[in-house]
Amino acid sequence: MLTRWKLDIKTVWKHVIKSYSTQKSNQISVFNSLSKAKEPLILKNNVLYWYSCGPTVYNSAHLGHASSYVNFDIIKRILTNYFQVNVVNLMNITDIDDKIIIRSLKVK
Repeated sequence: MLTRWKLDIKTVWKHVIKSYSTQKSNQISVFNSLSKAKEPLILKNNVLYWYSCGPTVYNSAHLGHASSYVNFDIIKRILTNYFQVNVVNLMNITDIDDKIIIRSLKVK
């Protein structure tokens, strides 16, 4: 989609840097889906501890599995390279759930 508007990653990145540098404070804000509001990101010793749900692997791999890793990697790179935040990530990979058990019983 970026090529549709003749934008490249450098142009987008310059816009991100410009919009961030014009903010009143250098604090990172994140959207809290529970409160439905932007809130300051609270760090402990400049370390972000991040738990994320990974893929549920029950059949052959598909593009949806990769999105868990790609989305995290992009955000992590921005936080570490631009904001100098150390990121520690824990991602689960679910290998079994009720759907898998039910499917295995039907296959027998």
